[in-house]
Amino acid sequence: MKQESLPLDNNPIGHSVTGFACGTMASIGFAAGDTNLYGYVANDPVNWIDPTGLARGDWWDPRTYLYPVGEAAGGASDFGRNYLNTRGADTIGGDKYFHCMANCQAASRGPGGVFAAENLSNLRESFDQNVKGDSAVACEQDQVANRAGRAGAGQQCSSVCGSFIPNGLPARYR
Repeated sequence: MKQESLPLDNNPIGHSVTGFACGTMASIGFAAGDTNLYGYVANDPVNWIDPTGLARGDWWDPRTYLYPVGEAAGGASDFGRNYLNTRGADTIGGDKYFHCMANCQAASRGPGGVFAAENLSNLRESFDQNVKGDSAVACEQDQVANRAGRAGAGQQCSSVCGSFIPNGLPARYR
């Protein structure tokens, strides 16, 4: 059965209408020359829906709240893995490389990962300075690596963090 669509200029809702035989949505902006038929779901029609014709991330959509939580949990996992790598590599100066890697990997997950990266980095540096007795200079050097990692989100983290690789770091950690 072929799906009929409303003409774009007769949309009673004023947002978007189901159109075409495959059931895509056409934004009312299409009539104004917008040719992006998936803009209503941020070009991701597989993972996002818009049954009301409003917008991705509507308050009632549970993914609006669950995705950042999952990203933050994944970011925390990235920090745990890189902490273990720091211990396993046992290389002088390797901590900055792993700080950068943890931040880059976590931030690459999305806003929840960025949240985890910023907060875990700050907590760790506060602990190092106030409990372990690391100097403010050492903590700031770590924060430089942390910020470099977060700034490289979405890129190849080993390349982003390459300038922090210490001499003698085993190849399996690169």
